[in-house]
Amino acid sequence: YFFKPRSWVLLLQEETSKAQHLEPLELACKHWGGQLAFPPNWGALASQENWNSNEFWKRAFPGLQLLHQRKQHILLSSLLQGFDVLKASQLLSRKLHLSQNAFGFLLYFDENRKTFAKEIYSHETPRDWASYVRESFLQKAFEIPIEIGQELDADTLDWLKHREETAGLPLGIAQLIRDGLAQRSDLLASSHDRDLLASAQEELPHLHLDLYALTFNLPELDIKLRMKPLDFSLYYLYLKHPEGFTNKNRFAFQEELKGYYRRFKSSENRDRLDKIAEGLFDPREDKPFRDTVYRINTAIKKLFDDTEYTRPFCISGEAGEIRKITYASERWTQNPEP
Repeated sequence: YFFKPRSWVLLLQEETSKAQHLEPLELACKHWGGQLAFPPNWGALASQENWNSNEFWKRAFPGLQLLHQRKQHILLSSLLQGFDVLKASQLLSRKLHLSQNAFGFLLYFDENRKTFAKEIYSHETPRDWASYVRESFLQKAFEIPIEIGQELDADTLDWLKHREETAGLPLGIAQLIRDGLAQRSDLLASSHDRDLLASAQEELPHLHLDLYALTFNLPELDIKLRMKPLDFSLYYLYLKHPEGFTNKNRFAFQEELKGYYRRFKSSENRDRLDKIAEGLFDPREDKPFRDTVYRINTAIKKLFDDTEYTRPFCISGEAGEIRKITYASERWTQNPEP
């Protein structure tokens, strides 16, 4: 994390001069045993270091030194070219999945690796923000806390450690990975390619299904995945129902799935096709259904170096709850067109 436990972060997504007068907020954070970690105290830091030095930015953002050397170099190079507090706030908001339409947020990082956020409004002042810090302790955090972070399990921690040790690349760079993993150091050193990285993260590629070839296509990335007819039929069913459904409620979609399977599997033996499709709808056992979902998701995750990037394309959902494909329903297309 960039920010230590008991850190407060002020994110302002619109231009304002209020961020220049944060003394009340800084004092409140300190009084209640924390610190205002962002935006940093420029005045105190500038008196000790030069803004154009790496040491200044490492002092301003201690978490930088926890990153891999290559990532430190990328971020420090950008900071030395000029720091934009508004842009940084917007980036942090996007990474934490906060509303991009809000004026801003006040965040709190607690001791349990969790983050809480409270929306703030344009008419409020640093004194109002300071009062939220006080209330957060007297009234058990914010009135309506929004939990952003989650505790990381052992597998995730191991994965993150591996990514750091191997100089893993950030999300959304599949297009650059295809151009050559062996040259990634040179790619990341280029400001042009850093812009490409940012663009790749802002928008997911277009998804196209070829109903003739039974392929999952991402044309912009030149990626194709051919599926077995049964797997393709189930994936197509989920795309057709973006609201999703639970495993227990899957029986309402049995006839629809059978119709897709007949369409995608060439055979004159309709009874045999229906029997195979009905195997996913045994009321006594849902393992064949779960195995098919798992097989689909595993194949999609293998398409990218970073499995997190595949999440919107996978069939996701907690056990016993609604499962669905979160990729925007209006964005995917198919061939032939209906």
